[in-house]
Amino acid sequence: MAGNAKSRSERYADELKKLYEKRDKLDEKIRDVEERKEEAEKTEIYDYVKELNLSPRKVQIMIEHAAHSMPGDPDLIVDLTQDKTEDTTEDTTEDNKEEPDGE
Repeated sequence: MAGNAKSRSERYADELKKLYEKRDKLDEKIRDVEERKEEAEKTEIYDYVKELNLSPRKVQIMIEHAAHSMPGDPDLIVDLTQDKTEDTTEDTTEDNKEEPDGE
């Protein structure tokens, strides 16, 4: 081996280092593009809903109707029409029940 020449393993190590750096840059770029895509999708949905002048409740009803119109197992379809207030009311009712003390 010559004095300044790198061994094969050192050259492979250098190549790997460069490839890892490229991969890290690509991973970062992929995350950035995925975030921008997701934001664009949200904006498109928002613009569409706004254009149709739909309230959140109307959107919920439309989604529920579409879900029940799809073929498949109805047990797998999420019931989107339940108001969260119903759930919290039920929970708070149970929480407010007084248990008899042992006194």
